[in-house]
Parts: sequence; C-alpha cells; structure tokens
Amino acid sequence: MGLKSKNILLAFLIVISFAAITHAAWEGPVEVVSLTWGQGAGQVGLKSADTADIFPTDILIALEGKIVVGDIINNRVIIFNTDGSLQKTFAPIGMPVGVRMAGLQGGFLSGGRLLIKLGDKYQIYNYNGDLLNQFTGVATYIQELVTLSDDTIVVYKSDTKSYSLYSPTGALIRTTTERPLELGKVKEKKTATGYTYTVQYPDITNPNTVKTYTINLPGLYRRFIRDNIGNINVIAGKEVRKFDSEGNELGILTIPEDERRVIRPGGGGFEAREQIIVQYGETVIAPNGDVYTWKRTPTTYSIIKWTWRP
Repeated sequence: MGLKSKNILLAFLIVISFAAITHAAWEGPVEVVSLTWGQGAGQVGLKSADTADIFPTDILIALEGKIVVGDIINNRVIIFNTDGSLQKTFAPIGMPVGVRMAGLQGGFLSGGRLLIKLGDKYQIYNYNGDLLNQFTGVATYIQELVTLSDDTIVVYKSDTKSYSLYSPTGALIRTTTERPLELGKVKEKKTATGYTYTVQYPDITNPNTVKTYTINLPGLYRRFIRDNIGNINVIAGKEVRKFDSEGNELGILTIPEDERRVIRPGGGGFEAREQIIVQYGETVIAPNGDVYTWKRTPTTYSIIKWTWRP
C-alpha cells in the first residue's frame, strides 16, 4: 500500500473513530403530548393564584414509557401511552369533588401498577384506573417518594431527615436516617478545578455488590440519577450531563430558557406585569435515559421529550 493510500485510510479511520465518539447525543425535542387549558377531554386545568399559577408540574415516566400527569385542578390522573395517545383518565377514589390534589407524588410498581399519594393516603392503581390497594403513611414534609425494583416504597421526610420503607401492601418495614443505596449515595470533594463526586449504586449485573462512579464536574450539583443503561444523569437547573460507568461525559443537554414579556399599562393606574410566553418545567429522567419536561404557553400545555441515542 502506497503512502497516499495509507494516509487516506488513516484519515478515514480517524473520521470513523470521531463519529463513534461523538455519536451519543440527545435528539429532540419532540412534542409527545399536546393539550389545551380547560376541563374537558384533551385538556388540563390552570388556575391563577397570588404567588404562582397552579397547573400540572409533576409528571411520571414508566419503565415502558407511559406518561402520567396529575391534573391537580380537575382532580384527576391522566395516563398517556408512549406515543402520546390517551390511555386512561380517572379520579382518585376518596377525593371529594372540588378538593384540589396537592400535586402528583408517586411511582411505578411491577405488573403495570401506579402508586400515587394524596395527603397521608397512598393508593395503588392499575393503568385502567382500578384501585388495587391503599394504606396510610407519612403525610407531611415529604421531599422524595420512590419505588424500588423490589416494589419497596421509600419516603424521605425532610424535617427529620429520615427514610420510611414500606412494603407494596403498606406495611412499614423500617425507618432509617441512612439513604438507601438504590437511591444513590453521593459524596463530594472540592478540587482545584471544581468538584469530584463519588456516586454509589447497586451494581446492575450483580445487585449484591456496590458500583462506584467517579465524576468530575465544574461546580456544585445535587441531583444524580442512574438510568437503566447504567449511565449517571447529573442535573442542575435546566442542564443535564450524562456520564458512563467509567466517569466519561457522554453529552450535555440544556432545556430552553423561559420566554416572558412585560405588559405596561396604557395610561391607567395598573402596574406593569409580566406575561409568560413559553415556560418549561424541571427535567425528568426516564428509565431509559430520555429526558422529559412540560412546556406551557398561554393557550397550550405539552410534554416534550429528548431521546437519548447511544
């Protein structure tokens, strides 16, 4: 092979290697659910309050990609299929008409079951909206409600910094101040260029052993979520950074900034006020590593998605 042919082959291999390295990325966003404001089918409720508007701000993404929205003004739960089509709308049992849900806190259990929390009441439904079980548990100062792979329900109580573990039937297993390893344990260390984080989870292939991730970041980060692929998603504000099991950064995703405008009075005695043009919610990491969030305008509410392409 001549020198020219070798150079061409080398350049080709470099291009292929570079493409392989940089191929991993998020694609999107794509609008998967589109609704308007109201009380009917294909709508969610919106209510203006003194300090902030009230509307669905918490969404859940199931293992198979179903999307759950808590329509808190209309007192109902809406379940969408992966493609955004409507599967079911139902009102949680025992909630009087006109009593607003405090938000949707919940998770997913095996066998296509949905856990939701209303006050001190924990209810388990199937995707058809049938109530399967309910029990009374921790009610106030709830910062985190998570379901684990073995269907254990973990509730973090922020005022006592304690974790309550429940069985799927509602039996209290134990209360502890130690964060369960399944939720990820994080330690930080200041460095000359930022911070080094040590993140621990059960090993995916052998849950009886501990998998330790070492991740270097330029600043302080508080949310570390592992997806089912074994990558760590690090969230700060509207930024998501994805790292592999060796601590290599795979990609960065930034949610768009909100758009607002100031409306000034036209000669009357009213003060200038701010109007939302487009607003985006907090990022939600799906089990497969995709990123979801809500998006709202004065007339629409939608769920948008960025798909992770390894």
